Amino acid sequence: MTIPDGVLLIAGYVLAHAAYSVSDLQSGELLIPLAVTQTGEKQEVVRFEAETQEEAIANAKLELEKLKASVDIYAFAREGSMKLEDGKEIDVITIDAWEKGLKHKVSVIQPFKPNNGNNEFKIMPGTMVVVDGETLEPEIENRFIEIVEEGITYHPIGASWSGWKQ
Repeated sequence: MTIPDGVLLIAGYVLAHAAYSVSDLQSGELLIPLAVTQTGEKQEVVRFEAETQEEAIANAKLELEKLKASVDIYAFAREGSMKLEDGKEIDVITIDAWEKGLKHKVSVIQPFKPNNGNNEFKIMPGTMVVVDGETLEPEIENRFIEIVEEGITYHPIGASWSGWKQ
């Protein structure tokens, strides 16, 4: 399976941006879904606000489908939760990344501990890269995660990443 490095790099960059955005939120506050789009050398950050998180995410997905006609690459960040095998729910930041010509849906899922207004924010273990809704073989996933982590370092907040890790 071939996923261009650029898709994973922008996913890492946007993951760092989203993590920074949630790192100081108060209890009950959520990440405003956001996308970073790039056309040529021009990057733009687009935020998707709405009455509810679900509505913001749905609106963002519709808008991003339209943007595929005019952008070269994008990564879309949103906050949510994921159920573990033991039934426990954890908070996650999910990044969907795409570029022209890519036939696969690529998502990076990053568990985190919310700040809750108490300086509690942490990046938790268990980063996942999912392609077309399927988990990957460990060696492929680990290689993809290394590229995502490189993308994190490209963001101005990237130096803070290791300090946030639990």
